[in-house]
Amino acid sequence: MIGGYAPLALSTEAISLFRKMKISGVCPDEITMVSVLSACTDLGALEVGKWVESFIEKERVNKSMQLCNALIDMFAKCGDIDKALKLFRNMIEKNIVS
Repeated sequence: MIGGYAPLALSTEAISLFRKMKISGVCPDEITMVSVLSACTDLGALEVGKWVESFIEKERVNKSMQLCNALIDMFAKCGDIDKALKLFRNMIEKNIVS
């Protein structure tokens, strides 16, 4: 459902639904996390993106290449180029999107 909000420019709703999932104890998968990070990027919501990153670390969500790319994209587009570069340099596997 969260993934459906992002393409419809409903980024605020996507983040709100993610927060509700977290409160209700539902553990989102990495695809959901990519959608939430995309919503953060669309809104320029750096602080929310940092909160999402800390959730990913705390819950040990699998950091697939797609999720790492979403994190890099969010940090870069929200203005934290240093963090984006650090994440890029720490990626083990990169692709053309990275």
